[in-house]
Amino acid sequence: MSLTTPCPYCGQRVPSAEYFEHLAICPNSPKSDVDLSKLSIFKVKPKKESPIIVETPTEKELLQEMFYANKKEPTPLRPYQIAALNAWQAHNYHGILFMPTATGKTRVAIEAQRTLKLPMLAIVPKISIIKTWKEEFAKAGIFDVGSYYGREHMIKNVTVGLYQSAIKYPDLLHRFQFIVFDEAHHLGSHRNSSLLSYVQHAPYVMGLTAHIEEREPEFQKVFRVLPVIYKMNFQDARDYIAPIIIKPLQVPMTDMEATEYITFTQKIRRALQLTGARPKLWPALAAKGDIAAKMGLKAIGDRNLLLSRVSSKKEAVRQVVEQHPNEMVLLFSESIPALEQIKHYLAANGLNAWTYHSQMTDSRRRQTLDYWGKYFKILLTARALEEGYNVPQVSIGIFQASGRTPRRIIQRVGRIIRKARRPDGTEKVAQLYVIYVHGTIEDQVKQNIITAVTTGF
Repeated sequence: MSLTTPCPYCGQRVPSAEYFEHLAICPNSPKSDVDLSKLSIFKVKPKKESPIIVETPTEKELLQEMFYANKKEPTPLRPYQIAALNAWQAHNYHGILFMPTATGKTRVAIEAQRTLKLPMLAIVPKISIIKTWKEEFAKAGIFDVGSYYGREHMIKNVTVGLYQSAIKYPDLLHRFQFIVFDEAHHLGSHRNSSLLSYVQHAPYVMGLTAHIEEREPEFQKVFRVLPVIYKMNFQDARDYIAPIIIKPLQVPMTDMEATEYITFTQKIRRALQLTGARPKLWPALAAKGDIAAKMGLKAIGDRNLLLSRVSSKKEAVRQVVEQHPNEMVLLFSESIPALEQIKHYLAANGLNAWTYHSQMTDSRRRQTLDYWGKYFKILLTARALEEGYNVPQVSIGIFQASGRTPRRIIQRVGRIIRKARRPDGTEKVAQLYVIYVHGTIEDQVKQNIITAVTTGF
């Protein structure tokens, strides 16, 4: 039985729960005496919000969305891509393709998979490159792509994994009939060369790289089981990459810098005399305790660091970036200390530049790349961006005579020569500024850059 309360004005007994509502409508009630705030019918009831359910789209769904938002007929293979596929087929589906960065190596491998329709594993050196491969697969309408690396072991008919994961779990390779080694020069290292034992027995193997020094001893074991079967250079792809303009900028050393350069060079020459071996053999000799080899390696490192930190180069960089205030700029140097010096010099002159290098955390590096072009235009890097990162919008490259090897030069040039349109609708032109000190080893580096762009190595 519910409790009732008598109305003081009419005497009617009303359920206690409805007492204040009754006072509001009682004909004998003086309305001024009633505290309307206590009446539920006069209270402002807070609106009950529906629970918000956020469904995070899967990576596959995001790739599908990207594909369908830009859906168009697949771009036909370029003539040199067809030639590369034909060469691979003619060599019994085994071999390495030399194709410069930005010329479409990944597309060749994906087209091979689409043709063969076989389970495929692409092995890459970095996690960031896994994302690049998945995006390229999505452009071809292939969305269900697995990932195989430290924190994710998802095997699909088409999978992209890391070299180190393939080494740690060798059975992974036996699950696939078609294996692609991206950045195949990594097979030359002692650790990665263990994967070559599988290559000999795999039915379909393709290696992709911008360049490999074919005469170097560490690669001979690679070529014995996976020979180079196709080569091309930037000139072969000139109709499919941005026009390239090379602008050498000669800068001077101070007297002190020149003296240091001479000292380091003399130490290197002395090490050559004592070891009787080329500098590329010094690491092995140094590991065995050879004092002269150790001395030579230290002198080479000191000389490279000196060249990367020549004081006049900072001012040259400032002048270049001020000529291109609205362009994304990518600078390569050989040392992280040099990058930090340039960053602070530019900041002192009112120019916002960020660095990207191996000593940064993964999250910081991802954030830097996400912000590039949005909150800053100038990115300074050493070697961390040489492989697997595509930014077609970048049109200005600054080389501090950096990159001694042909492969490194090709990879760095490739970072800025992808075709793209400017905001005004015109085609971009890639401009390469080579800042170098005349009369030093940088003369040869400058010439190597010119060779890579014009005739190829």
